[in-house]
Amino acid sequence: MTDYSLLNPIGGSVDAGRLPNVALQVLPFTAGPHVGDKGQFTCMDFSGEPPVVVIESLHSALCLEGPDVAAQYAEGGEQLRMTALSPRQTAVTIRSIMESEWTT
Repeated sequence: MTDYSLLNPIGGSVDAGRLPNVALQVLPFTAGPHVGDKGQFTCMDFSGEPPVVVIESLHSALCLEGPDVAAQYAEGGEQLRMTALSPRQTAVTIRSIMESEWTT
């Protein structure tokens, strides 16, 4: 998620970041343009099956199959993770925004 989205109540997202299988990371607005600007995507890899990439929009979803396509999207996801704040920095950022924006 971007830091701009933290200005909206995020509820369960903060709690999800505490789960051992979830890494919550904020992509700061200062990171500039990134591969996520093109739209959201989900990379899925199932044991014994070819990888699948799902691209969702308001009215439909597109499933892309094949190792080459999946590798391109996996690389895009890795770029986002590397550009985003670490999970620890993300927690600090979320706390800071919650304290400054949501307290009365």
